[in-house]
Amino acid sequence: MPEIFIKQNQLLPLGFALIILLMAIVTSVGVLRVIQNNRLMEEVVTQNNVKVSLATKMYIAARERSVLLLQMIAHKDPFERDELFLKFNEMATRFVVALQELEKKNLDAKEIALLDKQMELTRIVVPVQMEIADLIALDEIESARTLLFQKAIPAQGKVLAMLRKILDYEQQSAEQSFGKAARKADETINYIIFLALIFLLLSLAIAIYVIRKTRRDERLLIEARDTLEIRVKERTQQLSDAYEEVKQHEMELESLSNKLSKYLSPQVYSSIFSGKQEVCLASKRKKLTILFSDIVSFTKTTDRMEAEDLTFILNEYLTEMTDIALKHGGTVDKYIGDAIMLFFGDPETRGIREDALACVETAIEMQQRIHELHDRWLDSGMDAPIICRIGIHTGYCTVGNFGSEDRMEYTIIGGAVNLASRLEHDAAVGGILISGDTHLLVKDKIRCQPMGAVDIRGMAYPVETFEVIGLINNLPTK
Repeated sequence: MPEIFIKQNQLLPLGFALIILLMAIVTSVGVLRVIQNNRLMEEVVTQNNVKVSLATKMYIAARERSVLLLQMIAHKDPFERDELFLKFNEMATRFVVALQELEKKNLDAKEIALLDKQMELTRIVVPVQMEIADLIALDEIESARTLLFQKAIPAQGKVLAMLRKILDYEQQSAEQSFGKAARKADETINYIIFLALIFLLLSLAIAIYVIRKTRRDERLLIEARDTLEIRVKERTQQLSDAYEEVKQHEMELESLSNKLSKYLSPQVYSSIFSGKQEVCLASKRKKLTILFSDIVSFTKTTDRMEAEDLTFILNEYLTEMTDIALKHGGTVDKYIGDAIMLFFGDPETRGIREDALACVETAIEMQQRIHELHDRWLDSGMDAPIICRIGIHTGYCTVGNFGSEDRMEYTIIGGAVNLASRLEHDAAVGGILISGDTHLLVKDKIRCQPMGAVDIRGMAYPVETFEVIGLINNLPTK
């Protein structure tokens, strides 16, 4: 065989081997890049998933502490309270452990900033929660309930809102990582295709081999990329499910807060939770319109009734009267047996004149509603229909939170309150008696009959009084 053919025969296997070696190197580099990208993204997504899991644990632990405090308030059995208190401390431990684990993760600047804000909010709410637990342990349930509704739950809502921001940011980071991995996988495939085309130009003799090997390598790379996409989508779906779970817990907490608002006057509850009013021992002078309502001879009537019938009628009466007062914007101060004390002008006011008019309109509607319910109450076992007397006065009062740091009550005090109470005692059976100060504010809308000046015990001067006949627009013209 000629020497040239011998050399060609020797170079052909060598060139073939070199091409195969180069293809193997290129393929290995491409596959290694995909594997590295796959491993890197698995680590990133896994880390994000762990972060979301830890943040979710913090959220659930924070929410459960408020729920456990509510359950401790609701349970009267001390042993049950002790068990709930242990769970309360367990939730605190879970929260701290999850927080410490989260801080050990590779956090960026924004995550650190969000965690710092979250810790600031947590340092505010935790002492309040511990104070509530101490009050429960001392059996000061009302103080614990007030502190929980007025401070702990609003502060806890801010903590949960910050945790939701952390979850949103982690989910966004996972999506960005997925996009980055997909781009790198595409770049790797393009890199392999480009080199394969160069090798095809180098040797026509091994073109078929190079094409087949390149296509096989492409399939491997595409399968690796598709596998990476599937895994990232699965992890992203897990993050989305965790986010939906957090939103569900938020809705449950909001529903629970709405149910608990029934323990406070709607106006006071709204004023406190909107931040317009602080929960502290403080008061102010303000001109208000006060209403006292009392059932005539209620004790004598109820002596002849069974306790169950009496409870039903009294609860229905107080509910109906309260609904009317709230509809007109009144604040229910207290119930004194069958008596009701209302005032208009705080914490929200529409103006002194409008507040006084709303108070008188409330009294008129209360008397009308009592008359409408007479037949139902007589069927329930009452010997005689319920009849009320109502007294109304407008004057300056001291309004605010009174009591001690451990127990306080939102109420009003002053001579104007006493005068309204005296007018109720002097009112006619089934009538509405208002003072001259109130009459000056409502005389354009309310028709009244002068009753003359009366001496009120505790007052240094006679008080002009007027009996309410009705709304001017609703009375027949003469």
